[in-house]
Order: sequence, then structure tokens, then C-alpha cells
Amino acid sequence: MQFKGKVIKGTGYGKKLGFPTANIDRRDFYRRKLKLREGIYAGLVERERNGKKYKAGIVIGPKDKKGLLKLEAYILGLKEDIYGERLVFYPLAYIRAFKHYKSEAELKKAIREDVRKIKKSLL
Repeated sequence: MQFKGKVIKGTGYGKKLGFPTANIDRRDFYRRKLKLREGIYAGLVERERNGKKYKAGIVIGPKDKKGLLKLEAYILGLKEDIYGERLVFYPLAYIRAFKHYKSEAELKKAIREDVRKIKKSLL
């Protein structure tokens, strides 16, 4: 399963936490009528312009004020600005559901554990 979109501006919260994400527009996701569980996935992200693939933590959700799912990915090993690029998301293995954390420190710890799992995965 895959979906794609153009990288758009997000809230910047992932960057603030030290885990910047690439947010993509949702047209392709909803056009395909995909039914994915909200949560965190281990997967791959492909840059359409050069076909290069990266391991990534793909986030499906939560829903915004319009009731639409946010689509974003923390792309391992990618440090450059990719705003405006088209990416293909391949969510391959469900890691966990969303959880509300009492502190940003707890959230960062959970993200680090997600990243560890993604790095060890056989993607």
C-alpha cells in the first residue's frame, strides 16, 4: 500500500522536539479511499524526483479540525529542505497507536523507541 503527496508546511512541533517531519497533502490518500489505522508505522518514504528511498516513521493522524487525518513522516537520514517535493509513503508495519504523554520528555522517549524499532526493522 502506498500514497503520495507534495510536502507542505506543518506546525513545526516535530522539529521543536528534535524529530522534524515531512507533512504531505492528503488528496491522493483520500482519493484512494485508504483505510489505515491511526498511529505510527515503520515504513519507507521515496523521493519522486530521484527514486531514493529512506526508512521512516510514518504518522497517520491524528485528525485535524476538519476531521481529516494528518499525514507525516520522520525520514531517517534525510537532513535537507524538501518543501514542495513529492514523496511516496509506504507504511509497512504498524508500530503503535497514538498516546497522550504527560510531558515532552516522555513523548521524546517514545519517539526514540519508535526510531530504534524502525532502524532494526527489515524494511
